[in-house]
Amino acid sequence: KFGNLPILFMSDWIELLQELSDTPTEFIEIVGLAALGACSPHVHFPTSFSKKGIHTNIYGLIVAKSGKFRKSTAIDFLRDMLDDVLPELEIPAKATPEALIEQIAMRNGKGAIQMHDEWTQQIIEIQKKGYQEGIAGIWMQMFDKRKLIQQRHSKRNSDGEQKVDADRVVDPHFNMLGACT
Repeated sequence: KFGNLPILFMSDWIELLQELSDTPTEFIEIVGLAALGACSPHVHFPTSFSKKGIHTNIYGLIVAKSGKFRKSTAIDFLRDMLDDVLPELEIPAKATPEALIEQIAMRNGKGAIQMHDEWTQQIIEIQKKGYQEGIAGIWMQMFDKRKLIQQRHSKRNSDGEQKVDADRVVDPHFNMLGACT
């Protein structure tokens, strides 16, 4: 029934953005694919090498010189479209590993996309020890649609009983789109 929908979306997306800006077609295409990925959490393509199939998690990176190629312009088009149609898909670009897991846990089974206008600094930060430590591993687990459990410090209620406090990511559908110089 909807077999041609991605093709129709992509051709319309490319045509519209080419009319509105001089962003290179390749950048428009990766942003469009990220949009499709974020909006299709239950789509997967069967394969002979995986019983789960290939899911539509898209991790896209636009690399170009600053100021010439409209990297942020392409991402802003997607951000504007999502603000109008599905604002709940976008999650904050800057998040600790714990905050990212919490955001994805709130969207179990639903799509999510994290967009970075300038990803270079975050890529540098994840290589250092600090608040971003461990986030790359979380990105990889979510790309593979693996379950994640983040256990927090157990608390006690007023009766002294221990209360478990955890975020559970059961069915992640996480997409990323970034730009670097």
